[in-house]
Amino acid sequence: MILNTAFTPEELKTIAEAAISKGMTVEEYVKAMMIGVSIDEEEDHEDAKGKGKKQKFPRINMAFYNDNHKYLAHISRICGVSITQYVNDLVSQDRLKNREIIEKAREVMRML
Repeated sequence: MILNTAFTPEELKTIAEAAISKGMTVEEYVKAMMIGVSIDEEEDHEDAKGKGKKQKFPRINMAFYNDNHKYLAHISRICGVSITQYVNDLVSQDRLKNREIIEKAREVMRML
């Protein structure tokens, strides 16, 4: 995977420490952080590339604090993805992290 910018030695050390703490190689860790956590269940979206027809997704207009917007612009460039893709990956990770909570909430709602 090619990054648009080089990491500083301090950043590399931080990345290596984080990878080790997760029991991953640096390559596995960086890939997971760049593309999001892979999941076992089927995603509710598909990549439209290669299908000959552009897939349309729901849209949302969001406003960010200036520092968060600058961060998104910078980190998405580092990861080689668009801001939209980066935010989608963050939401996917959060959705996976909270999967059990969401399922329990659905069960409660079914009982009502």
